[in-house]
Amino acid sequence: MKALCIFLIALSVYLVDYKVFLTGNDARINVHLPVAILKYGRFIIPAEKFPRLFNWGLNTNTGWQNVNYENFDVLMRVRPDLLSFGLLTPRPRVYSLAWTQNPAEFANTYGIGVGIAALPFYAAIAAYDRKLLDNIKVLWFTGKVAAATYVALSAMLVFLILCLLCSQRIAFLVSLFYALGTCVYSVASQTLWQQTPSIFFVTLATYFFLRSEHLQMIARANESKKAPLPRQGWHQPNFALNLPSLMQLLNFDTVLCGLAVGLAAFCRPTNFLLVPLFGSYFFLLRRQRALAFLLGVLPMLIIQFYYNFVIFGHMTKFGQTEIGRNIAQFKTGLAEVWQWNFRESIPGMLFSPSRGLFFFSPLLIIGILGVWEIFKNKKWLPFRYLIPIPLTFFLIQASWFDWWGGWSYGYRTLLEACPFLCLFLAPALEKNRSLWRRSAFALLFVWSLSVQFVGAYSYDYTWNSRPCDVDRATCRFRLWTLKDNEIFFYATNLSRSRQVKLRNVEAWIR
Repeated sequence: MKALCIFLIALSVYLVDYKVFLTGNDARINVHLPVAILKYGRFIIPAEKFPRLFNWGLNTNTGWQNVNYENFDVLMRVRPDLLSFGLLTPRPRVYSLAWTQNPAEFANTYGIGVGIAALPFYAAIAAYDRKLLDNIKVLWFTGKVAAATYVALSAMLVFLILCLLCSQRIAFLVSLFYALGTCVYSVASQTLWQQTPSIFFVTLATYFFLRSEHLQMIARANESKKAPLPRQGWHQPNFALNLPSLMQLLNFDTVLCGLAVGLAAFCRPTNFLLVPLFGSYFFLLRRQRALAFLLGVLPMLIIQFYYNFVIFGHMTKFGQTEIGRNIAQFKTGLAEVWQWNFRESIPGMLFSPSRGLFFFSPLLIIGILGVWEIFKNKKWLPFRYLIPIPLTFFLIQASWFDWWGGWSYGYRTLLEACPFLCLFLAPALEKNRSLWRRSAFALLFVWSLSVQFVGAYSYDYTWNSRPCDVDRATCRFRLWTLKDNEIFFYATNLSRSRQVKLRNVEAWIR
């Protein structure tokens, strides 16, 4: 019941402002891809079906002439053969569209996983009235509902995970903080980002992993209690082979863990690193369940590699890395997506006043004490195997050229690490119950919640470009300014930024 309460509280907070969503080109194709699947049965974006996503060029006797997408339908009615003859060609208006092997078709730069994850929500809209799929306003609002639902479900999973090892009171407090005190509230729940379903599937994989471990620990404890005492003296040796049973080989929780890992990788390519992280555990320590993990994870990996081969011509070619080179050239002057600039990225991701994890959610600092307790107390033994996961996410994002996440609010690049960092809070909170520690928890919780509310209510991208663009190397010092940091700017311009955000939404859905 409390798990359902966490889900409903989170979902209600996320959707109390349901008519306002976070605009952005990163999410633009994610909300259009389900429409392409439902209406045209395509996992790509046909240019002629979505003309407003493209700039059009017409080959005339005097040369190339730009055609506004608003005039596309009129032109098609007059000369429907222009596309077939190659006289009218599309060019993507946004970086979230990637070229495919077919010049008239374009793929979502961020893959098809997010669009497929949102498909049930858009299918429900289509079942009610198929014409609503042509309404751009409905598409974006449905995208926000999908995003809010996935993040709220991940909060419920955090609660269920913690209930395996600690009291429901601690689990409730930590999951509530995760839902409202981290950037999953101000960023992930506000629109259909690539990270949004990714967070859910990563948390789901963790839940099935820990539940399988928890059940195994209980089974071993029960077996040890029931084991007969050894007979004294000579006894007949047991020559039976110690082979794992079929139920062990096909452990259902482990299969679901593998499937969730595959779905997470399907949504975000960096999650492919979860495969060796979880896989090494099963192959080295739980070999009898390694096959079950493979049965879960392999189908999604095969689908992803097949999609890459068909769309981009190579199994390991992703749209995000292809487009990323052009963006990296613009932002850093180097056409390399992996730049390994740890000297700048690691301090920035942790302590930058406008991007730092410990500025936007300082309660997570207590998680460091939790890690210490995890190694001291055998009760938290399963959590030890989770520690490499957030570290891996952190190092991968620190290696990426765009460690600050472009125009964003807070630590958008570390969203997938949030569930794990919050899980590590529980050992520290359960161990230390003194008055001053409770007071520190309450103070940091209120600060984190307030910061996230400010972002969810008023973030409008304005700070990132005033007085100069933080994506420019010459202006990136602004990420470190205390006087004009992102939190202070939106907190002191709450009403004004809110009005700008509302105008942005109205302009976006025209």
